[in-house]
Amino acid sequence: MTKKVLHVQFHEDVHSIYRSSVDTVILTLMPEFKSYIPVVASVSYNNRVERDDLQVTFYTFTEDKLINRVFNKILNIGVFTFSRLPSIINNERPNIVHFHNRHNLVDRTIGRLKYLPKVVCHYHRHFKELNIPNSCNIILTVSENMKNYILTKTNSQIPIRVSYNPIPFDLLSMQVREKMEVSYNEPTIIYVGGSAHHKGFQDLMSTVELLDIENIPYKLLLAGTGLNKENFTSPKIEVLGLLPHNKVLEHIMGADIFVHPAHIEPFGIAVLEAMYLKKLIVATHVDGLKEFLNNDNSIKVNPKDPKNLYKGMIKAFTLLSKHRDSANELQQKAFEDSKMFHPSLISRNLENLYDELL
Repeated sequence: MTKKVLHVQFHEDVHSIYRSSVDTVILTLMPEFKSYIPVVASVSYNNRVERDDLQVTFYTFTEDKLINRVFNKILNIGVFTFSRLPSIINNERPNIVHFHNRHNLVDRTIGRLKYLPKVVCHYHRHFKELNIPNSCNIILTVSENMKNYILTKTNSQIPIRVSYNPIPFDLLSMQVREKMEVSYNEPTIIYVGGSAHHKGFQDLMSTVELLDIENIPYKLLLAGTGLNKENFTSPKIEVLGLLPHNKVLEHIMGADIFVHPAHIEPFGIAVLEAMYLKKLIVATHVDGLKEFLNNDNSIKVNPKDPKNLYKGMIKAFTLLSKHRDSANELQQKAFEDSKMFHPSLISRNLENLYDELL
């Protein structure tokens, strides 16, 4: 019997040029499946890029915003507003429906089906309100840290398994190169967390002030959402803002140091990307990051501690300028460790979980 799995993404179109980590995971794993026919259903999005090279069936659905505004926002009735999604599932009749978010909508989606598939509920990050649907047969998390988080927040008896995020497919397709012109008199640092507080943005800005006080040369690239170019007047700082994923990867490839001073990080797919690109990693070893970062592949710094982050940056500068062999060892070890998350390995693990479920 042919087995089929349908992945549901409520938040964004998986084909958006501005992809989230969830979209990246879906697009990376689907073509890797060997024993399951992959199908994807995601909301429609304006910045859409069509792809016909992934050998995956894609559907889009939309939310009825008028009904949602009247019956849910105003009257607070809680009407189901994704009417096309159940028809997509009924038409495809997958053995497994794999939900990546909006878990509060899982029961209402499954309740509208003409048959009963197995249901996977995937948790990619922490939620203020943790919803475990009654129709869920197995819970997936992106790290042991997330698994423990859910166990402490709920008394659910549903089995919980870990499925780590993979190295993105578009990163694997890039020709990884070393910097053509190596000059570490002014190292290039890249940070991709936007203005998010939990990504350590304010800590990084405080560290930059310490570097400037000491008149230490550097170039800092800032990528992500919430960054207003007008707020940065220093010639040492370049605001990249929100970029398509492939452009972010190109900037990471061209940098010397990848800095990630996060306070909270369920997994950290951007760090994994930087490891694969052989960057010198300066990061906090918190939450899910502790499961693949260590002192042999990165420079560890304390969360919420700009002075310690400053010391970590100075260590990175020193390694690059005076101890290239030691820097190369860290970078090479990061690259080797990142290969544990190759899509072929992650997809096999996920298919084994599906088989266990069936």
